[in-house]
Amino acid sequence: MPSETPRTIAPQAFNSISHDAAYAYLISYFMFRFSGRTAQAERALERAAALCQHERWPYPMVRYLQLAITDRVLLNLAVSQEMKTGAHALLALSHRLNNHYADAALHKNWVERHAGSCNGYVADIFLALLRKVEFPAQAA
Repeated sequence: MPSETPRTIAPQAFNSISHDAAYAYLISYFMFRFSGRTAQAERALERAAALCQHERWPYPMVRYLQLAITDRVLLNLAVSQEMKTGAHALLALSHRLNNHYADAALHKNWVERHAGSCNGYVADIFLALLRKVEFPAQAA
């Protein structure tokens, strides 16, 4: 029997409709975008959308990345501390990708101040990703 590599295990692990799988694809989206792999990022976003239950979180995060809703709408849909932290982290990363440094820093700072009050792993993952991304100071 051939040994299973991560390439053969990963698709099977993420084939169920679940909250966790959608987050995994959202994180993948940003990792691909920051590494310049736009086509893979778009596929990850499509997969996240397919896995989400459209009436539940984190689907609004997907909709934001699809440019279907605004920052304000995303934040208004985030009703728990974990949702708010995820939304602010997503906004920080998205604004950073688009070189909107002041907006990115605003949301990153929010996450750094509030992530400790979350019980879930999502805030920890987003916070770790935020700490790996360079956030240049806004040009004067």
